[in-house]
Amino acid sequence: MRALLMWLSAFLNIAGPALGGSIFITHQLDPAPASVQTHFTGGLCPVPNAAQIVRWTFGDGHFGEDVVNRRETSSTISHTFIYPGVYVVKATISDTGEGGWTGQKSVTVNASISITPAVGVAGHPMTVTAVFVPPPRNEMQLSSVLGDGSTRLNTVPAGTTFLLLEHRYVLPGDYQLTIEGADLTTGAGWFGEGVVHIRGAIVVTPVEGIAEQWMNITATISPPAPLDMQVHWDLGDGSTWSNTVPAGTNSYTLGHRYVLPGVYRLYVTAEDPTTHNNWYGSADVTITSPGTSVFIRDFNVGASETGVEIIWDIYSDDNLKGYMIFRRAGTNGPEINIHPDRFISADKNAFLDDTADGGKTYTYTMGIIRADDSMVRSQPITIVTEEFTFSLEQNRPNPFNPVTTLAYSIPDACHVTLGVYDVHGRLVKTLVNGTIPGGAHAIEWDGRDTGDTAVASGVYLIRLVAGKRTTTKKIVLMK
Repeated sequence: MRALLMWLSAFLNIAGPALGGSIFITHQLDPAPASVQTHFTGGLCPVPNAAQIVRWTFGDGHFGEDVVNRRETSSTISHTFIYPGVYVVKATISDTGEGGWTGQKSVTVNASISITPAVGVAGHPMTVTAVFVPPPRNEMQLSSVLGDGSTRLNTVPAGTTFLLLEHRYVLPGDYQLTIEGADLTTGAGWFGEGVVHIRGAIVVTPVEGIAEQWMNITATISPPAPLDMQVHWDLGDGSTWSNTVPAGTNSYTLGHRYVLPGVYRLYVTAEDPTTHNNWYGSADVTITSPGTSVFIRDFNVGASETGVEIIWDIYSDDNLKGYMIFRRAGTNGPEINIHPDRFISADKNAFLDDTADGGKTYTYTMGIIRADDSMVRSQPITIVTEEFTFSLEQNRPNPFNPVTTLAYSIPDACHVTLGVYDVHGRLVKTLVNGTIPGGAHAIEWDGRDTGDTAVASGVYLIRLVAGKRTTTKKIVLMK
C-alpha cells in the first residue's frame, strides 16, 4: 500500500502523505570524467508538499545543498571529482513532517589522458605526449595501442604529469591511438584516444635558378607511392601542374621556366586515390637575373598580433643603397611605399608594418636599390592580416607550478574582468578589472589568492567577461 501511494503521488504530481520517499539519482556521463563538472539530478518520489532543502554528499569529502519548491519533481546540482575512483553519491531531505527522502548511487569516475601531437611524417621518429589529468596518486600501469599493430606497456610513478612515447610510423595514413592507465593501488582508470595523421614527405630540389631559363625541379617521394598517385604542383608564380605517377615511383622531375627574378614558394602535394593517404613538400625557389649582383636568399611576410612582419636575407657583391617595401590593398590595388623615410637602410633585414588594418588582404613586394639606383624586386607575397576576435586561450604551461600565462583578445575597447575561480565557483583572485583596448593581451597568475596566499593544487576556472560576452577555461595547478 505504501509503495502504491508513493507511485500514485509521483504519477499524479500531488503531495504525498507523511510516509517519506525516495530520491532517484542520475547523472550525465557514465563513467563520469575526472576534473570535469558532472551534473546530477535527483528525482523526488513523492513530490514534496512544501519547500525542502536537499543535502548532497559526493563521497570525496565535499557536499552541497539545493532547495526544491512545493511539488517540484527533482533536485539538480553539479560537482567536479578531482581524482578517479568509485564514489557513493547521496541525497537526503530530513524529516520535516513529510517523512523525509533519501537516495544514493555509486558513481565511477575516470581520469583523462590528453594526446599530442596529431601529425607526423612517415619514416621519421615522432614523440607523442600523453598528459595525465589529474596525475595519478599511486603508481600506474599504462597500456598504449599505437594503431599500426604496435603496443607499449609502461609503469609510471605517482605524481607523473606526462609521458613521452617515441614511435616511427612506416607508412602514411590515419592511426587510431589509444592509451589506458590503471592505478595499481585503487584500480582507478585513465583513458585517452586520438587520431595520428601520418603523411609522406616530398623533398624538392634544386632551390635556385635563373630567370628566363628552363630548370628541372625534382620531387623525391618518401616512402614511394604504393599505388598510382595524383601529384599536384603549385610553382608560386601562378603556374600549376597535375600529373599521375605510377606505383613505386620515388621521384618525379618537372621542367619549368620562371620569367622574373624573385623568391617563389613552391608546393607539391600527392594523394593516393584509393586510401586518400597524402604526401607533402615545399621549398623556396630563388630565381636571379642573368648577371645580376643581387641575390635574394629569403623574403618572408607574416601577420602577427602587432602588424605585418617583413623579413629578408640579401646577398650582393655590390654596395646597396637600401630597401623599399611596397604594399597593395588586395592584389590589384595601387602600390605604395610604406616606409616613412622612403628608404630602409642597407644594414637592416626586417620591417614591421604597423599601419595595416586587421582582417584585410595585402600584397607586399620588396625593392633592393643598388648603388646605381637600379632596383631588383622580389616576388610579391599576399597575406591576410589577423582580425582580433573575442577569445580566451588555454593557459601556458598547463599544468603549471606556480606561474602560468593567460592570453586573451577582444575586438574592441570595453570593460573587461578576468578572474580565477575554484571548482565550486568561488572567486580566488581578480586579475583584470577595467577598460581594456581592443587587441591581444596577456597576464600572469602566480597561483596566489586575493590575500597573497598560495592556493592548493587542483583544477581552477578562468572566466573572461568583456562587455556582454563571457567565456571560461579550465586550468590545472600541480605542485
